[in-house]
Amino acid sequence: MSKSLYSNPKRFWSFFKTTTKSCRIPQQVSSANGTNSLRTSSSNAQETANLFNYYFNSVFLKESDENYNPVPPVSNESITEIILEQCEVRNALNSLNPNKAFGPDNIPTRLLKECASSIAPSLTYLFNKSLNSGNLPTEWKLSNIVPLHKKGNKSYVENYRPISLMCVVAKVLERCIYNRLVDHIQKMLSDEQHGFLRGKSCVGQLLSVLDRIGKNLDMGLQTDILYLDIAKAFDTVDHKLLLQKLFHFGVADKVLNWFSNYLSERQQRVLVHGATSDSLPVMSGVPQGSILGPLLFLIYVNDLPSSVSSPSVNVSLFADDTKCFSTIESLSDARNLNTEFKNVQNWAHSWRLNFNAEKCKVLSITRKCYPIVAEYVIDARALQHRIESVQHRATRWIIMSRRGELSYKERLLALDLLPLTFDREVKDLVYLYKALFGYVNVDVSNCVSFVSHGPTRLSNTSK
Repeated sequence: MSKSLYSNPKRFWSFFKTTTKSCRIPQQVSSANGTNSLRTSSSNAQETANLFNYYFNSVFLKESDENYNPVPPVSNESITEIILEQCEVRNALNSLNPNKAFGPDNIPTRLLKECASSIAPSLTYLFNKSLNSGNLPTEWKLSNIVPLHKKGNKSYVENYRPISLMCVVAKVLERCIYNRLVDHIQKMLSDEQHGFLRGKSCVGQLLSVLDRIGKNLDMGLQTDILYLDIAKAFDTVDHKLLLQKLFHFGVADKVLNWFSNYLSERQQRVLVHGATSDSLPVMSGVPQGSILGPLLFLIYVNDLPSSVSSPSVNVSLFADDTKCFSTIESLSDARNLNTEFKNVQNWAHSWRLNFNAEKCKVLSITRKCYPIVAEYVIDARALQHRIESVQHRATRWIIMSRRGELSYKERLLALDLLPLTFDREVKDLVYLYKALFGYVNVDVSNCVSFVSHGPTRLSNTSK
């Protein structure tokens, strides 16, 4: 089996998962009970499936009654109608991966691929009827959800993300529509976006940012980078606002009507431990696990870079992961970056998105012994410097502590360490002491102003 790691990695990892408990969901799970500290626990597989689905459903946005102003099209070119050819449907069927799991329709992917030539004419007729009428069969709007653990305690449903399994026939239709739309849409997408696009990748994004950082380091300058994360990004896309942005990209008439129906009245259910939960409505978001979902999300966040007006602040995106960075030569540069950060937050609120304050970080890159330390604020909370997160992990490795066993404060006490924010303050105070008493050759009068006070309370009482 070990020899197949390189020749057939999928076989090796399938065997690994069956022999370890690393990916298994506990028989009993629990979910948070609002502000109450008590948790709701499951006692059987059916309750476990329902708890997962209730949690995944709870993150969706409630439909807003607000009337939004229509956004004018960005281009004179528009896509108002799509009529598919048999060859397009046949090519989409032939491109299916036979090893992929099937969805709620229980039609095996291999069957569709092997019968591509025979069923292509019928599916072409069915797809064109759907596009012309602006309706998608209700059965194709149902998704099976498989929970995937992402962090923390495995018995908490909040620590899982949903992985959707959709009807394969519906995904074939999506592939055909995607092929028709992508060239029209991609040329209007921001150059700062590197996610889910042909010819772009996270490597390209990283290189573009590193190039700016490297030039600043060569000139002895500091670069501050704000790492931003949108909370539940794909699940909190407002459908009404998304349709407005589709119209802004030139999607209109029959195609826009089809997308409106595609996003509405969707359902999901969770499959876990052989049990199936009750179906619940999908109130917001783009369908995860779909072909069109990533493209729709890129359209939704496309104007994020335009919320930054300062030429000295740059923005780089990979889907929802956003970097805002700027050269910092003085505190005024840091204040400017913080102002643009607030503009990005205002943009997010206007489109009903929220940044996850816990996951947003700031990283200062410089060769200076005493970098410019600035505070960047999100929702009245200062961003944590990423250097602190490095110490978080390092302390866990040093004392061989598993995640969740000891808090960060307990690990610092065990190792007799200070948080790095305190450590920097101590070093600043030590340097000030040395400067005041002549241990370093610094003219303190240029840096510190001394104020003479009148009699103190203590001096008055001693008389």
